[in-house]
Amino acid sequence: ERPYDYAARKAARKPPEFAADAAVTVESRPGKDKGAVRVSFPSAQTVEGSRVFEYEVTAVIAEDDIEIPLETHRFLANDMILAPSRAGKGTNHIEFACSRLPPQAHVRFAVRPYECFGRHGRWISSDGSFVTP
Repeated sequence: ERPYDYAARKAARKPPEFAADAAVTVESRPGKDKGAVRVSFPSAQTVEGSRVFEYEVTAVIAEDDIEIPLETHRFLANDMILAPSRAGKGTNHIEFACSRLPPQAHVRFAVRPYECFGRHGRWISSDGSFVTP
């Protein structure tokens, strides 16, 4: 029952969440070695003082009613070091190398926010209509 007990603080926190209209956009980026896929999404919103610390982005093959996770990346939020009044207003981006994704596959990209104690918010994802080159 110490005031800084990790488990107690984690249990009391709410995870950050994306706005109800938040969407993931995907675009192909040409370049050498098949290019890349750029995944963009808005910043998650602070909930009861819990700010976003990092994001998890997963590439998922979505074909024939089967979903297979291919690759997951976690990265620090762009605005985690900003003052609370300036956080949660930008857009985040990450790129996946097309050479690491199967050719001609329908891929969906799912994103979820994490706060500093590891609690995560709900997923948002692209529609799965992106086809890898």
